This record gives sequence, C-alpha cells and structure tokens, in this order.
Amino acid sequence: MIKRFCVSLMLLSLVNLLFDLGRSEEHAQKQRKVEALYYAEQTSAPLPEGADRNRNAESRKQRTQNQADRRVVSSDTGILVGRNGTRTHSSLGALKKENPDTVAWLSVPGTPIDYPVVQCKDVAFYLNHNFFLEPDAYGCLFVKEQADLQTPGTNFVIYGHNMRDGSMFGSLISYENRHFYENHKLIRLDTGRECREYEVMSVLKTHLFQNREDTFKYYQFYQANTEEEFKNYNQNLKALSLYDTGVKASYGDHFLTLSTCSSYVEDGRLAVVARQ
Repeated sequence: MIKRFCVSLMLLSLVNLLFDLGRSEEHAQKQRKVEALYYAEQTSAPLPEGADRNRNAESRKQRTQNQADRRVVSSDTGILVGRNGTRTHSSLGALKKENPDTVAWLSVPGTPIDYPVVQCKDVAFYLNHNFFLEPDAYGCLFVKEQADLQTPGTNFVIYGHNMRDGSMFGSLISYENRHFYENHKLIRLDTGRECREYEVMSVLKTHLFQNREDTFKYYQFYQANTEEEFKNYNQNLKALSLYDTGVKASYGDHFLTLSTCSSYVEDGRLAVVARQ
C-alpha cells in the first residue's frame, strides 16, 4: 500500500513538473514575440550593459551592432542622442498597435526582466492575462490607473507576479541578497518619449495591511505634495530596508518601485525602490 502511494505521488509530481515546463516554454514563446515587436522599433537602441538574457539571440546581436550609434547622455532625463547630435527617443509604436494599454518597457540589465508595462482601469485583468490579452497565469507587468508616466509623480509603482521559473518579477527575490544588488543596481524604463535610468535605493519586505491606516503602504504612495510627506516616505523606506545601499534621496526626486509577492508571510510583498 505504501509503495503504491509513493509511486502515485511520484507520478503526480512528474505530471506537475511536465505541466510547469510546458507552461514555461509557452511563456517564453510569447516573450520572444513581444520582444520582437519592441526591438524591431529600436533601430539603434543600446544593448543594456551586462545584459545576458539567454534568449532572442538575433535581437541581441542587432542591438550590439547598433550600440556605437547611440548613447545615454543624461542619467536625469535618459535622453538618447545620436553621434550626429540628433535627439531621439525609442518608440512603443508597434507595442501600442498590438495592445493600446502599453505605457512603457521595463528592463533590468543582467536579469530576465525585459517586459512591456500596461495600464488599464481593471487592474485585476492583467493578473491573469498576458500582453496579447490571452488568459495566462503569468499575467503582465502593470501599473494602476492613478499612475502617470507623462506627468511624473514622486513614485511610479509597477506590479508583476513572482513566478517560480524566475520570469516576470520572479528574479526580484534575488535582491534580498546584497551581493546580487551590488551587481544589478540599474533599472531602465522606456516611456516611448525617453529612456529613464534609475538606481536601486531600497529593498524591502512587508505585507498588505488591508484594514490598518497607521502603517506604511508603499503601494499607495504616488505623490509627495510637501517636504514633510517626502520625509515620512523616505524614513519608512529606510526603516524597512533589508540593507543600506548608501543611495540618498532628496525632496523632488522621482522613484520607481517594482512590487511582487513574497511568501515569507501571508500576503507578503517584496519591493525594489529605485531613484531616478
């Protein structure tokens, strides 16, 4: 009886493994498709320094060939300037044509994070639908309706699933390790008008506080209207940070927050906050 139970358990585990592998491969195929849409628009986009995604090799080769033609000249604006002095910005045109909800493209050099970001009124939709609007457990990176890229507030929050295969925001968990942070400090966000660069400032773990108003809810913070509001936000980040990155912030700075689930407690959350 015990032997039969063990065999059944092994078979069930094998079925689950094969299912996960199949789902991962399907996701990878969709990702290659959406990458092709984005990078086809980047006739001279730079290859993110240190990037190694181990996928879409032809796209990476083309970006490497074009790298000498463009450069980021301002860490504040992220404006891309050609060698002839022409100011240019990358385009999200092909992505917007495929999915009008597209608002940006997010990349973290050296990680699998290289995805489109969408926005719509129904935030729950992209929890279980992909960029092509198909039902998909991987979902899509998204921002809430109140987030505004074109008139930037203090904080821009992007949400994504923590997938077991490391895709979507699954690799953010690695930021719990300071050594990983030291080698992955840079985050890039292409808004279609400019390519913004951010430096990771804080890595924190917390959980949802649905019924408490006296707690720090980073996921509800978008705008510091006063210096006092900013000071309160900054102090809370420092208090919850897993380690001190040494990155300082001042009133008037802009931030990008990447948020995902964390299983360390029920309704746990991990957030990576970066300063522009």
